[in-house]
Amino acid sequence: MEVNPRVPNTSVTGVVSGPVPKAIRTTLLDDPEMMALMNAGLYLLVDSAEAYNATGGEGRIRLRLTNKWRHGLVNGGHTFATILDAITHANDDQLARMQRAFVRIHVMRGLDPDAVVEIAQGLNRSKQVKDTSLRNLDNQFDDFKKAMKGKKGEEQIAYYEGDTGDVDIAEVLAFLEMFNLDRYPLRVAWDRH
Repeated sequence: MEVNPRVPNTSVTGVVSGPVPKAIRTTLLDDPEMMALMNAGLYLLVDSAEAYNATGGEGRIRLRLTNKWRHGLVNGGHTFATILDAITHANDDQLARMQRAFVRIHVMRGLDPDAVVEIAQGLNRSKQVKDTSLRNLDNQFDDFKKAMKGKKGEEQIAYYEGDTGDVDIAEVLAFLEMFNLDRYPLRVAWDRH
């Protein structure tokens, strides 16, 4: 992990914590077949990589890491730590489900040692997609869009990252929720003087 600029957060009990590990755990346990598609995988910087056949013809790869400042897990630390944590704390049924999960491994060798920092920076600058963009993609704002059709402010609302509107749909929904009388009942103090 010395080549990785981020170290996964852990709770007081040593469990990997945060929204990313939570999502990884959910995929591992609830939809393991989707793991390779929903996760960027592990990125390893290595000195050498050699493919060979093990006894019985099973294909294997031998990775050689010789310098902890130039070789190692440059991206995917949260994935790696969460998988190890999930395996450690899993029951037999959970272990059986997780065996159906696959994680892509990207092996990079022969890189200029001076480029390690730049590679780590580039790989670790990915930005998670906002929930509002995902909800828009899932058509969850369609009723709201229909209600706004032709009304003042329709063009100012941005429903996804990169949309042309000036006001994020999350802000609009937060303001609307302030007026939800079921959740926030109106309490009027009457002056009886």
